[in-house]
Amino acid sequence: TIAHPDRLRLLGLLQGEEMDVTHLQQAMGVSQSAVSQHLKLLKLQKLVLERRAGQHVYYRIGSPRVKDFVLSAIQLQMFDLVSDPETLTVLNELQSLWGVVG
Repeated sequence: TIAHPDRLRLLGLLQGEEMDVTHLQQAMGVSQSAVSQHLKLLKLQKLVLERRAGQHVYYRIGSPRVKDFVLSAIQLQMFDLVSDPETLTVLNELQSLWGVVG
């Protein structure tokens, strides 16, 4: 579930704050339906939670352990166990964002 680069980007965006689909879509530059589909999968795995406020739905990281999980993926990338170029790019972005030293 988490291996898709867009899902990793979503987790990175949600790490610091709640966001709605519109803001996530704008930040990622992908369609609203794509964001919604990725969020649905992340919610099924309890990596992301939602909060409804009127007509808006806000998403956030489901647990502080999600960051640990992604950091583990960064460690795997450092050992050349991740080979997809786009996933590697996203992991490097998250590494910089979260201040992880490689």
